[in-house]
Amino acid sequence: MILKVDINDEDKVQGMINGVTWTISNEIFFSCDNKSIYKYTTGKQEQHKFMDFDSQPTDIDWLGPTKGLNELFAVGFADGSFMLVTKLA
Repeated sequence: MILKVDINDEDKVQGMINGVTWTISNEIFFSCDNKSIYKYTTGKQEQHKFMDFDSQPTDIDWLGPTKGLNELFAVGFADGSFMLVTKLA
């Protein structure tokens, strides 16, 4: 097995990454301690801010596509709340 690692020094996120999830369409979503979620597309090697929050996200989990629904993310927060987020194409 060969593992290829690419490091892009231009698009670094300032802060701590505290949750990561990977979708079947080769997109990586990660939550940071700056109250944001970022989306990274592996094929294009570009990243952008996906969403901002009022509270600190501590975990993110991709729930995948379900019958009749778009892909969903569950985001947990430091204050004990959680949110379901729909990933639109």
